[in-house]
Amino acid sequence: MLGRLQLALVLLAVVVVAAMGSPHDSPGPSARGEDTDAGNGELQVTRAAGEDRVGTAIAAAGEVFGGAETAVLARADDYADALAGATLAVEHDAPLLLTPRGELDERVADTLQTLGVEEAFVLGGDAALSRDIDRSLNDLDVEVDRLAGDDRFETATKVAEQLPDQEVDTAYLVEGRHADPARGWPDAVAVSALAAAEGSPILLTDHDQLAPATTEALEHVDEVEIIGGSAAVSDNIETQVATLAEHIGRTSGDDRYETSLEVAERHAERSGQPPDTAWLATGQAFPDALTAGANAATTNSLLLLIDDASESEASAAAELLDRTTAQSLELIFVGGPAAIPDRVMDAVTGSLSEERGGTRPDPEAEPADGESASEVSRHGITWTFDDEYPVGRYANGDYWVQGPVDIVDIDPASQNSSGGRTINGSMINPSPEDGSSTGYGQTRDTGYDPSLNVADGVSTSDPLTVEPDSSLVSAISVDEDDARPGLESAAVLTVVDQPPPEDSFRPAYSSDDTTATHTTNDLDYDLLPDLDPVDGAPDPTDLASDFERVWLDHVPGWNGRAIHPTTNMPGYGRDMASKLGQGSLALMLDHPTEQKHDLLVNYVQIGIDFHGIVDNGGEENWVPNGGHAQGRKWPILFAGHLLDDPTMATIGDRDDVYFGEDAQTFHVTQEDVDRGVGYTSDDIGMPEWGIRHATDPSRDTPDWNRSYRQCCTANSWAGHVLSARLMNLQDAWNHDPLFDYTDRFIDTQEPGDHERFWDRPFTENMWDTYR
Repeated sequence: MLGRLQLALVLLAVVVVAAMGSPHDSPGPSARGEDTDAGNGELQVTRAAGEDRVGTAIAAAGEVFGGAETAVLARADDYADALAGATLAVEHDAPLLLTPRGELDERVADTLQTLGVEEAFVLGGDAALSRDIDRSLNDLDVEVDRLAGDDRFETATKVAEQLPDQEVDTAYLVEGRHADPARGWPDAVAVSALAAAEGSPILLTDHDQLAPATTEALEHVDEVEIIGGSAAVSDNIETQVATLAEHIGRTSGDDRYETSLEVAERHAERSGQPPDTAWLATGQAFPDALTAGANAATTNSLLLLIDDASESEASAAAELLDRTTAQSLELIFVGGPAAIPDRVMDAVTGSLSEERGGTRPDPEAEPADGESASEVSRHGITWTFDDEYPVGRYANGDYWVQGPVDIVDIDPASQNSSGGRTINGSMINPSPEDGSSTGYGQTRDTGYDPSLNVADGVSTSDPLTVEPDSSLVSAISVDEDDARPGLESAAVLTVVDQPPPEDSFRPAYSSDDTTATHTTNDLDYDLLPDLDPVDGAPDPTDLASDFERVWLDHVPGWNGRAIHPTTNMPGYGRDMASKLGQGSLALMLDHPTEQKHDLLVNYVQIGIDFHGIVDNGGEENWVPNGGHAQGRKWPILFAGHLLDDPTMATIGDRDDVYFGEDAQTFHVTQEDVDRGVGYTSDDIGMPEWGIRHATDPSRDTPDWNRSYRQCCTANSWAGHVLSARLMNLQDAWNHDPLFDYTDRFIDTQEPGDHERFWDRPFTENMWDTYR
């Protein structure tokens, strides 16, 4: 059998979940609660939420803990330490609390004193949580046990050393590392409560490579259950595990939400009695889900991840809860409306009440296109009008409203944070011509211009009038004052003169013309190849959510990273390009049209928005500079050809627009040799890369180890380049040096390394198979 300390030494980290503890005494106060008649039982609904992720963790802990001798503290801006710390929290009957890296949040300090905490485990080294936090805890007479390693995996080992040795029969295996921070954690979090109930460990693995230490660990486990589909943990891994364990199974759904439902049903089946509590958290961001998992593991509770934008997922969750839980049930929704909108919460509770024979609550239903409404909500942002106006949705789900319209409230409100920083601002027709100043609030690397923030002071007595041909972009700021990016979420409300045609694409948010020029009927699916999927291929329906929210990118240059909302899009240009390449290649595979539809619609919308930036003063938005400026050309070109839009389809013919990957690649000429930067006559014609070639060729160098050459540029281009080749659009791209250099780069780099392909194994396997 396999002890917990052994499990902690697995190369990619081992997360061990302690056995389920007993509920604590009186639960603390909740942010919102109500009782609903649900047939023969009582349905209690609670929203455990604070003003930010730190406050939400405190509110969630208050639902379980009336007092505690021990607490576990983890950083609020990364999930690895908190994921490992959840096991420690359950073992010690301790709340899991989050705090900023630099100091102990005052609210956390107050909570520790209120609960009577005498000892605190602080997770991570100085870079994770500063030593100032230790000193603050000592000032509170709280003993500090810091568990830290050189990296997150070693920190997980330190955490596991605090747990008692225990033999186990079953282990859960999940994907534990992914280049995209939005992936990798959902399956591990979803299974945490179940594993806790059984006293079973969770082992983390790469997608297609089982580490030797993991192999050794699995030899001592009778049963292994893989959580997630083959896009997360490959069939090859399953084959390897089958040779090690006596029994192997897989629990998975079509996406993280269905997988969460499958895991919860498995949990309910193995419970001694029907669970009387269910914790629900967004599947889009880790903080709320982590704290929910730790708390669910402490009570007879199920844990579900829920889509913050999908009422169909809400209905599926309600159906499962009706079948598996006690008639008297408490639903605890973790996070505020920005995480789980009221309409989604109402959809779950309403569907469950209806399933159990009660009266379904009548929340404000989403209006059909052309119907009137007094407010609409999108991605945690609610716009309230002074009256009812005709509203509807574009193909990607964003709202339009027929104006002019008077807005009397934007929630969350633009205000000053506790640190005095302006947050949660809104802009109308944000443009590259605004430069590095925005109205979204004060963020690192951009200036804040109060005159651009149209959300400041909006009220019934001082409404915001928005005229037709306007795009209102509203943002939710991150909690931390000096974070990059500085926005957590953003959404677009388009004000039109006349309702657009059904299934229209949203006009670009940077444009002052909101005429809808294309619908989904214009999409030419015949242009997409139907290739056999390769190992590691994502499910297009799951991948669609990565592109559903607006990719906010109108600030020029590297400063633009400051406004890339963390729940909407990757922050860094390399990561953006890699994700866009992955999405494009997924559309090249032989999947049914309906399975590709949402991904294609969302992807084309991003291309429309990028083109809107170019057309509204953004010709120099993406000048070459390290890894920041790449990835924007292909979505425009792709959208132009799929929609048969000549302006977008000929973006490659424009010589006045900078795109990072084009502006960094060239064929060496005699002029480059004469520049004296290291090229010789033997290099003439060689495809090459320069960090700022188009704007400062004096910085070119043949040095293969030149900064940014391997880490952050061409290792994210392959998805775009291969997609263009597969669709025979290399000529339309109109920059052969990019294609030639990408071939050279990939042939030179070591296979199987992130400096060859940032997205592995999918993009790498696509290239190796189809190039």
